[in-house]
Amino acid sequence: MADLNDILFMGHFSEAPVKGAMFYNGTIHREHDLWPLLNKAKVVIEIEHITLSRRCYYRKYLRFFQGHKFLVLWDYVTRKNYLKNYAIGYDRIFSVHAQAGDEIYDRWGKPAKFWPHGYNPKVSYPVEDCLIRYDIGFCGFLGERPGWESNPIYSKRREVVSALQEHFGDKMCVREGIYGKEYNRFWNECKIGINCSPLGEATLRVYEVLATGTALVTDRSKDLELIFNDGEHLLMYDSPDEAISCCERLLADPEMRKFIAENGRRAVAKYERSGQYRYLAEEAINFLEEHPLGDIPKITPFSEPLHEEPVFA
Repeated sequence: MADLNDILFMGHFSEAPVKGAMFYNGTIHREHDLWPLLNKAKVVIEIEHITLSRRCYYRKYLRFFQGHKFLVLWDYVTRKNYLKNYAIGYDRIFSVHAQAGDEIYDRWGKPAKFWPHGYNPKVSYPVEDCLIRYDIGFCGFLGERPGWESNPIYSKRREVVSALQEHFGDKMCVREGIYGKEYNRFWNECKIGINCSPLGEATLRVYEVLATGTALVTDRSKDLELIFNDGEHLLMYDSPDEAISCCERLLADPEMRKFIAENGRRAVAKYERSGQYRYLAEEAINFLEEHPLGDIPKITPFSEPLHEEPVFA
């Protein structure tokens, strides 16, 4: 009978994302901590966004792992050309970008299930009695650094933010490079939070803003249309002018703004991160029961250093 003890999560975890499962974090574990975990596991769930690195070594271990392997593509849109080598050998693929599913199937012959990455309630939450300081807020990278100015994936974001700043002036605050409690407090200090994805995908910012109870105005996304209702949980725009119009409507109608904010917070609650990880664990257990494994060959420690180019699993 398959259970949580058969599952190994690989990613940036300080503790097991699902109680009872194993986890490995290359930033806090030694590389030789990995092979005994793999010898216990029957299913590995790899979180790509955290673990993908040209300096990674663990893929040499995964190369010899003959259990089931799941891959969660956290940043498929911007890394899809690099990731095409990673699908080989994985039994199941999940993606935070719903539109990636068809493309992954066309490229690699493997279906990918939509997996909204959700939010961490310890990081994103309403702050009681927080003073509202801004009508409109945006926090994120605009590509305004040497070598990034011409990157096309941020041109749309700069256009939207610039249009909003020009229209609303000092009623809008734009921040970059803040994290943790300061980042969460910023969204709590705004009547309206703005999101603009680089390439039309559902960004983590969507879930974070909604979780604070702040009304969200975001660019239209097929990802978001699958799980949220425009006009009920958030407002979506298709152009800078529409973004301005959405903000004007919410600022002029406090009751509507409250309606959107409260409904958005209730709707996003089902995508709380621990629940998303439990879903992956349940999928792994079901898969293992449908595809049982016999004795898996054990992996022995490598004697040579492994910090070199990864060997794809």
